[in-house]
Amino acid sequence: MGETGLMGHMSVPQSRAAVIGMLLAFGLVGCKGLDTQDDLSVGASFSALPNLGLAVAATQVFESDDARAWAFEIEATHQPWDDEGLARDGNPAAGPWTQFQVGTKRVSQPSERRHSTRRYGLTWFRAGDDPNIVQDAGDYIGLYTSMGFESDFSETLSMGPEFTLMVAQMEGDTGGLVVVPQLNWHLNWGF
Repeated sequence: MGETGLMGHMSVPQSRAAVIGMLLAFGLVGCKGLDTQDDLSVGASFSALPNLGLAVAATQVFESDDARAWAFEIEATHQPWDDEGLARDGNPAAGPWTQFQVGTKRVSQPSERRHSTRRYGLTWFRAGDDPNIVQDAGDYIGLYTSMGFESDFSETLSMGPEFTLMVAQMEGDTGGLVVVPQLNWHLNWGF
């Protein structure tokens, strides 16, 4: 197929990223939720490390009781801004970072105003030219886990920080694993 893929003038890696995103979105839409209020939520977050950017997510609860709630979650992150714009330390600016995650979210004490969160799942990300942390540009696949805290500000809005660790390997590489930390500040709207 040369330099264009199935999706018109997009390159093969861009087509692959678009297909992964669409499959994740269709997978969440097909999930059956509980017959309770607030079993579906959407959110946005500020995302830092390895670059700076934004993320969007959708979550569908599949099990809930007074102690915890479990949900399927998909998230897409794009970090186009490198810290070189702020630091000006002479290093080359890192290329954009694009990431997709699919997994589960666990919320402790979901009926309380403040609760802890845990996330676990699969991740795929693309590191652009001169990337931070991973050192080599390319596509990576791996696992992630995170810890966070959320506070409810109304019946439908919650907000809070999260720390994530991703362990991944470059696609097609049999070399070592890379560990990537990430910080997010989530704003969620349940309905």
